Amino acid sequence: MSNTVEPYIYWQRLVRDQFQLGIRDGNLRPYQAFAYTYDELETVLSEGIFTRCCLLVALFMRAREAHICFEYDDPFTEDVLLELEGSAKEFDAHREEFPFCQDRELIGDLAVVRETYLKPFSDSRARCGR
Repeated sequence: MSNTVEPYIYWQRLVRDQFQLGIRDGNLRPYQAFAYTYDELETVLSEGIFTRCCLLVALFMRAREAHICFEYDDPFTEDVLLELEGSAKEFDAHREEFPFCQDRELIGDLAVVRETYLKPFSDSRARCGR
C-alpha cells in the first residue's frame, strides 16, 4: 500500500470501504464481508506493528458495528483472533517507542476489541484446555 505509516483513521476508512464493497457489490453477508475484507487486505499485515494492529482493530470494530457473532471454534475465526491477540501484545510492547502509537482512538478501540472479542476467545480456549 504505502511506505509511510498511515494513521488509524486511514485504516478505518479502508476497512469500511472494503467491507461495504463486499456487501454491496458481492452480495455478501456480514461475516462473509469480514472474511472478504481480511483476505483483500491480508498483504498489508506484513507492513509493521502499527499497521497490522490498526488494520486488525479496524476490522474487528467493523465486525462489532455489523453485529457479527463469531464461532470461536471456527478455524478462520480462531486464526484471525490469534493474529489479533499477537498483534495487540506486540503493539503494547512497542507502544512507547513510536509517537504514532499514541493514537487515542486506536487505543480506545483496541480496549473495546479486547473486551468484546479477545476476552471471550481466551475464556473459550481456557474452557477447552487450549
